[in-house]
Amino acid sequence: MTWSTLANQKENSGDLLNEAAFNSTIEKGTATKGSWKQDYEWACKENNITPCPFIMSHFFSGDNEKEVCRIANVNVDLSSWRAMLIACATQDSKVIEVDVHFCEITAQHLKDLAKALEQLGTCRILRIHYLQNMDMKATEVQDALKLVFSDVLNLEYISFMGNDIGDDTLTSCITPVLANNYRLKSLNLSKNSLTDSSVHGMFLALRHRTNIVNISVQNNNLTGSFLATSVGPVISGQYTAAPEDEGTIKEITKTIGDKNKVIKGVNGKRKKAGYSELSELTAPAACIAKNKDGKSVVLNRAIRCIDMSWNKEVTMTNIEKFLEGLAEPVEIADSEAAIEKLVMVTKGALDTWMKDLTNDVVNDFHKGSALVRWEFANK
Repeated sequence: MTWSTLANQKENSGDLLNEAAFNSTIEKGTATKGSWKQDYEWACKENNITPCPFIMSHFFSGDNEKEVCRIANVNVDLSSWRAMLIACATQDSKVIEVDVHFCEITAQHLKDLAKALEQLGTCRILRIHYLQNMDMKATEVQDALKLVFSDVLNLEYISFMGNDIGDDTLTSCITPVLANNYRLKSLNLSKNSLTDSSVHGMFLALRHRTNIVNISVQNNNLTGSFLATSVGPVISGQYTAAPEDEGTIKEITKTIGDKNKVIKGVNGKRKKAGYSELSELTAPAACIAKNKDGKSVVLNRAIRCIDMSWNKEVTMTNIEKFLEGLAEPVEIADSEAAIEKLVMVTKGALDTWMKDLTNDVVNDFHKGSALVRWEFANK
């Protein structure tokens, strides 16, 4: 549904709440009035904005200390959007999740979103589903996506379902940012337009990432060939480590140390400004090992779930190649690490691989097709 944006525009001079005023308000910080609803009403009144009736909030899984901000089924103007974000990013905000569903927004909306969530720092979940009329190949959109997928937003779960994300956008825009995201735990790219080529590249780029443990690429255009060429070799210890792999591990360790120094500095300022402190990043698990022949291999068994159900072009040949590679993982010197079991999840099974978040997040990942969704139980 389209909601009129004219009420929130100055005559011949753009939005009531322009970008400069929005950025200034976000950076200055505003004390919460008690709830997101009260903060949104204040932000609208302060800027003479007519509140958008399609923006609302509710408690997170029944917890009245945590809130979800949701906007759905609307072409939303920038002033209402910015008022919503100001309400999300107040001091002592209870908002830990932002949901955008079936809306028409622009690259500027995404840019403003990233600005607010970085300031907030305590939002954990972002769902942006079924955006309307957004060209994911456009330069300004890809620039905004790079901001949204960055770890400076401190998000643990990002879901971009049903947004016609194609190979070009994943390869040139999202994957390079994910490869340097040290905070994200779960990623949902289901119901897009991805093929094995870009997904193969994504998994290889993530071979050093031990924080991302759940990935959904269900309902894309996948045949499953990427499993045997990127996922399998890395989790079975058959991916030969190049010199740059060992160099990357050292760089990652240094990068996380540097980021944690920045976080400590930021926390001092956040405390004075009335914001909650940010948690420091966890040191990465080792993912370079020596096989019995003394050769260095990449060995990353952090992944717990790969959901690629409802990909109609998946072939049993590709599935068998993947499973054959897992059947006899390479023996690692001085290590008892081994794949304990491979679980093919059947319809109706509700697993606990994301118990640290919420069942709502679990439900974003399809629990159906027994052939193409796996959980890895690793020692």
